[in-house]
Amino acid sequence: MLQEIKDEKNYNPLELDTYAPFQQAWFYGTWHKNNKEEVRRFAFVKNGKTLVLFQAYKCTIPKIGSYLTIPYGPIISKEINEKDLNEFLNDFYDLLKKENLIFARLDFSPSLADSPLSLKKDDADKILKTLSLHKHVFKTPWYAVHGACFQPRREWVLPLNKTEDELLSGMHQKTRYNIRLAFKKQVETKIISENLTDYFDDFYRLQELTAKRNGFSLHERNYYKSVLQDATERKNGFLVFAYHENDLLTANFVINYGKIAMFAYGGSVPFKRNLMSSYATHWSGIVHAKSLGLEFYNFGGYFDEKGPKVKPETLKARSRFSVFKRKFGGFSWEHSPFYDLVANPFKYKLYMLYKKIRHV
Repeated sequence: MLQEIKDEKNYNPLELDTYAPFQQAWFYGTWHKNNKEEVRRFAFVKNGKTLVLFQAYKCTIPKIGSYLTIPYGPIISKEINEKDLNEFLNDFYDLLKKENLIFARLDFSPSLADSPLSLKKDDADKILKTLSLHKHVFKTPWYAVHGACFQPRREWVLPLNKTEDELLSGMHQKTRYNIRLAFKKQVETKIISENLTDYFDDFYRLQELTAKRNGFSLHERNYYKSVLQDATERKNGFLVFAYHENDLLTANFVINYGKIAMFAYGGSVPFKRNLMSSYATHWSGIVHAKSLGLEFYNFGGYFDEKGPKVKPETLKARSRFSVFKRKFGGFSWEHSPFYDLVANPFKYKLYMLYKKIRHV
């Protein structure tokens, strides 16, 4: 039975997946509720056991309707079988029909792709087969996998089960050199784990500078302030600031969830770039995450030529930061292919046509 969850104490994705992405954590949904987004949480329970857990976000397609997206979810139990998965999909389909939603975008965790932190291949193949046979489920076309509502298909992740010297040895020599150069040039880093909102103005100022320089949009100012306030209250995040003399050069925000430290937001100034403060900031965050006993440092979205088809100029714009991440060492965390559970075929086809035309 699919049931809606209203109380945080009844919602813990880490019980189903030790490495559940933080985008399925209750607090992440709270951030988005504070940003005036509609967030709902559900569990599929069979014989008293939770087999599926997820939080979904409502997205609107102008003049067409609305759909649900589930970032890196649903979270599925490793004990789920094909029959139970079909029952979940049918219950979810009924909910979509009842609420006049066009479709729900499924983005399963643990990942169904062949990657570290994924389901075992045999288990993943059973789920993929079930999805392929369900009459209302369709694999998302490549031209419809990008958008503000969707998460990257790859993230770059660094395992922390090594000594600091071993981590440095595993990096590209230029990255290792730049870390040492930053400290040699008197860049100083500061870890801030308490009263994060006291540092909000400086943090947000660098976010604005970076967004303007790179041509991307930010959430409203209060969204970021509520994020820092929530992390302060839950004690599950930290800031890393890098200074040179009296100048704040770089500011990163890292959230801790389960066994993963997630680099969530970062910003830098457009001057003193030769001091390599971004390298020092990430390295200090890695060292601090390791000291907390976390197993992985997640750099976030990673793009390469093997990814879904995108416009050449888009790939070029993303590649520079992806190379920066990759040279710290680690691996690409491949997430599941998108699948759409379609409740309104006509409006779904209309939306797919719109997305395809935009990519021609």
